Amino acid sequence: ELHFNYIMNHYPHVSVFENNTTSFEENCMKPGKYIYEQALAKNNVAPENSVFIDDLEENVKSACEMGIKAVQYKTTDQLKKELTKLGLF
Repeated sequence: ELHFNYIMNHYPHVSVFENNTTSFEENCMKPGKYIYEQALAKNNVAPENSVFIDDLEENVKSACEMGIKAVQYKTTDQLKKELTKLGLF
């Protein structure tokens, strides 16, 4: 929860997304598939119509294996470029 709150407080542009699903709210851990399944079900969205952002490669890989568009966060500029490529920023 602290990690997510830090991100929301320091990177307000993250709030442009309609819904956020966090592993601490779902009481599970990434890179397990359950968190991705819960996020998709909670938002009633197909994997190909969703985006996952994380700083860990293993979590991004797991999301991609589920068919979710995923971006590994490295820097704010890099994230903006990746989201722009996806037509989201």
